[in-house]
Amino acid sequence: PSLTKAWQKTVKVAVTGASGQISNHLLFMLASGEVFGKNQPVALQLLGSDRSFGALEGVAMELEDSLYPLLREVSIGTDPYAVFKDADWALMIGAKPRGPGQERADLLDQNGRIF
Repeated sequence: PSLTKAWQKTVKVAVTGASGQISNHLLFMLASGEVFGKNQPVALQLLGSDRSFGALEGVAMELEDSLYPLLREVSIGTDPYAVFKDADWALMIGAKPRGPGQERADLLDQNGRIF
């Protein structure tokens, strides 16, 4: 009870590439209070693709099953307009890796279209 008195207004965090390996580690840090602090509740709004939606559902279930006291809500979707709506923070993670012989400028152009 004394801990909850110090909690602040919930921060809504939208995360792209949420079913990927990098996001997977970050999401649990966000939910545990390692990113915004031990008194900061969070709501995670996770963006995935049609191809990764099954994995995204699994990530959401895993987060919810972990019972983090600061995690207020986990929502998932494939529509960036819906996922980013009302977000306080946007963490844009995930991109296409550079292929053999590919120049960085080409990769930036392709990844720019992703975001």
